[in-house]
Amino acid sequence: YAPRNADEAAIIRLIRAVGEGWERRDVELLASAYAPDAVQRAWNDPGRMIDLAGIRAEAIGAFRDPQLGRVRFGDWIHHITIVNASALVEINQKFHGWGRDHHYRDFWMFARRDSRWWLLRYDYEPQPPFDRP
Repeated sequence: YAPRNADEAAIIRLIRAVGEGWERRDVELLASAYAPDAVQRAWNDPGRMIDLAGIRAEAIGAFRDPQLGRVRFGDWIHHITIVNASALVEINQKFHGWGRDHHYRDFWMFARRDSRWWLLRYDYEPQPPFDRP
């Protein structure tokens, strides 16, 4: 996805920070994308939303898990919609960890506050592999 303007470029940098945070096992880099009041669907309980402290705790727990192995994070951004100080990103993700690929259809919601974009809500739905012939 090629950003069409500076706002889209800033949002893509935040998406990349989350991915790189997972790949490097760097909770500070990962958390740097999120707003202080952010929420996301819990990885191991998709029926539950967690706050930034929960997001950090999940990442730290995953990074300590010896079964996690090498992490690769791939995303395919389909569309970014920006309306005033809010943005929605429609994205497919492939997350490699725990010895296999996990495929998701995501919606990432962003807010611009004090001239900066923040990840405000991350919501996903598991899906079958989308990158096989």
